Amino acid sequence: MKREFILYIQEQMGNSQKMPEMKSLQGDIYTTAYLQSKVIGNKELEERFRSAWKDKRPSSVDLGILEDLGLNNHPHLQQLFPNASWQLHISFELMKPYLSRDDQQFYIIENPIKKEWIFKTPYIAPSQWKGMLRAAMINLMIEEEKTCEAFAERRLRLSLLFGDEKGELENNCTDIAEYLDESGPVGAKELYRQKVKGCFGFDSDQALPNHSGNLHFFPSFFEKTSLEVINPHNRKTGAGDKPILFEIVPEKECAMLNILYVPIYGFTNIDYKKRLEIAIEDLECVTRGIKYLFSYYGLGAKTSSGFGLAQIMNDVEKNRILITIEDGKTRDYLEKNLNPNQPGVPEKHPEADSAQNHRANDKKNKKGKREQLKGLGSLELVKSKLNQANAETCPNIENSVEIGINQGFKDWKMLEKILKKIHQSMKEEQSEI
Repeated sequence: MKREFILYIQEQMGNSQKMPEMKSLQGDIYTTAYLQSKVIGNKELEERFRSAWKDKRPSSVDLGILEDLGLNNHPHLQQLFPNASWQLHISFELMKPYLSRDDQQFYIIENPIKKEWIFKTPYIAPSQWKGMLRAAMINLMIEEEKTCEAFAERRLRLSLLFGDEKGELENNCTDIAEYLDESGPVGAKELYRQKVKGCFGFDSDQALPNHSGNLHFFPSFFEKTSLEVINPHNRKTGAGDKPILFEIVPEKECAMLNILYVPIYGFTNIDYKKRLEIAIEDLECVTRGIKYLFSYYGLGAKTSSGFGLAQIMNDVEKNRILITIEDGKTRDYLEKNLNPNQPGVPEKHPEADSAQNHRANDKKNKKGKREQLKGLGSLELVKSKLNQANAETCPNIENSVEIGINQGFKDWKMLEKILKKIHQSMKEEQSEI
């Protein structure tokens, strides 16, 4: 088998002495050939295949196909969700490289970046967003809440936002639930369980309820990937002899964080005003958590080494808050206070044009590949099927009018000011009534 494989590789290469060129190899055959070389124990072939892969690997992907299919665009569909629902769209830029481990078992390096299964696009999955943000907000809660009542109340809020705690049982808790039981003040464990059961109308002798949470996350896609080398040093010799390759998303890459909040759990027998008030408080809580996640906690793996830090981009067109408010008087009152001079969508930020031009140039450069797909008819077929499905499930979406607040912001301070104005406006409206 070893001899047959070497002959096969030589036939593919033409000349074994110039193996790193590998002009005839395409697609995942680099990985296949590397793994076969590893099986037969040929170290020289292993290194040559890996070196050739590093030279020829694509450094970017075309996100235009995802946009054409509507997979990277999340429209504002406030009219589909119940009162006090909100959407949060944040455009962010990586300040440090982003690392994550892919689910793929066989790859030419041991640490590939996580990719979407169909389009092989580097991305942050919704489950990753949910786990990272929850962990960051748990750390923030432990740092800030020192009293029994405050800790139990905030823990309940996180449970309603994200769903059941991992390992949460009535007795013998494990994982996150056990960690929070031990981290909280004395008595917070029992008080939290009382609050959860009371929130869902359960008796004290019943088991804890199961729920999925009010937050829903969308994937975030990146265009570029790169390679990072980490070289652990031997403690005795002080020298690194086994460098480790990591596939990463480099710094300065941009993506969108999209979160949907639907007030289902914890809103039984609550009137309209109280529902909206709780939803705004949850929005403030999530916003603080995202800021802490970007600035301190970090995204992905190896955050303790400085990886995964991010910052919000100065883009008023992309950074949006959308809140569903069915009551016309409340909606008009809030819009008047938020935009006293010019209600509606704010003007485009001056830096938005240059960013759009840059993206337009990228799309032109990558247009050839997409045109080939269109020529085959596959892309148009999928788009027509998606449009047909959307028309059947959500009729007249394009012609419908948004019912609620649609506000843009350029940074965290502007977002905090908007939320404060909403709070003040709600209090003023209640006092006038």
